[in-house]
Amino acid sequence: MNYIKRLVGLPGEVIRVLHGDLFTGKREGADDAEFTIARKPPDKVLDMRQVVHDTNYDPAKLYEAGWPLRWQAEAGAPGWQVDAKVVGDDVEQRFVVQPTGDTTAWLRYRHYLPDYNVWQQAEQTGQVDGQARPRLITDFNAYNARVTRAWAVEAREVSGDPSKLGLHWVSDLIVEADVDVKQAGGELLLDLVEGGKHFTCAVDLANGAATLHIDGLADFSPAAQTPLGKPGNYQVTYANVDDQLLLWVDGNLVTFDNSTQYDARQVFGDRRSIRPQTSGDDPGDLAPVGIGARGADLEITRLQVWRDIYYIADSWQRNRGQLVTDYENPVPGILFRIASDPELWDEFQRRRSHDFPLGEDQFFVMGDNSPESLDARLWRGQNPRDSSQPGGAYLERDLLIGKALFVYWPHSWNRIPGTPIPFPLFPNFEDMRLVK
Repeated sequence: MNYIKRLVGLPGEVIRVLHGDLFTGKREGADDAEFTIARKPPDKVLDMRQVVHDTNYDPAKLYEAGWPLRWQAEAGAPGWQVDAKVVGDDVEQRFVVQPTGDTTAWLRYRHYLPDYNVWQQAEQTGQVDGQARPRLITDFNAYNARVTRAWAVEAREVSGDPSKLGLHWVSDLIVEADVDVKQAGGELLLDLVEGGKHFTCAVDLANGAATLHIDGLADFSPAAQTPLGKPGNYQVTYANVDDQLLLWVDGNLVTFDNSTQYDARQVFGDRRSIRPQTSGDDPGDLAPVGIGARGADLEITRLQVWRDIYYIADSWQRNRGQLVTDYENPVPGILFRIASDPELWDEFQRRRSHDFPLGEDQFFVMGDNSPESLDARLWRGQNPRDSSQPGGAYLERDLLIGKALFVYWPHSWNRIPGTPIPFPLFPNFEDMRLVK
């Protein structure tokens, strides 16, 4: 059987999985200071990101039933006007701001996630009762989500494999905006929150100069030139992934004058102490993405929120054959509520890590969707109690046969395209392509 995986660990390394990220070191069980985060190259960041929300696909049924849109202007901050109208099954949204002097006007994303009961109310009564509560962004994965949803409908409650439901807070986020700069001048701000800290990119729309800022790091101020110094339509993408800040304009990576990587210990102290934060003065991780405007004339027609892949710190020894959770001795009732209840956030201190040591001629490989990947975290020999048997949480050098070049038989759509006629063997020709 051929496996197509990403190579993340080399012979002699120890791979540590911690808080969804990968780290490399030389000694199993060593202090975190001896491990270095494995940063994905910028192109891989985009390849592996997973969508959280897209304003082009907000469902009209929920909006008409009274469920709030996720992007809203901050209260008490004049400037942004949100225009929303129903077009077919979706809500078309447009965000417009006019120059307001030195006042910064903010749009903020809140993760208002409708559950089964909300959808039932919208379907049956056309009205949603109760108040929506923002949640943390978690590692819910859309792969096989329709199967999980079927279980939930049948049981009238959350059921099935909990790893698919999103139990883990994901703090590595990406925002993408389609921005129409009406006139040169003013400032565009892109803001991502992690652990209550703001990671901000400020773009001077008079000259296109961009500067990065991190709460608490006064000496961190990489600068770059962007095309945003003149009126026009731009796609702007900003990421805080793997302890690095990245900016793209129209798909082109922006090069800064200094490194945009940062040391999480300087920002947060002990990495294991990172936990979400919120307060009456700053919603923090309950409003983790923001678009700001200061003295700018802008129109935004599409906003997308993405997250990084989250690798669960689990192995076959703990959960025979599936990846479940980072938490020691998890209490399901707490884990299903933790994303929306700040009083439970001390539980994030109990997330564990897991080390995978590699010997000579051993490699570590992983997949692109953590809850579903049968990757090296779950590999073992034919008889795991017999150390003489080959195999384990690694790939042997003689089994590393090459690089994936071509997608030659993508998943079928299970029907002939454009018809309701079932045909499970009909290939998805559009997805046949060279691998990047």
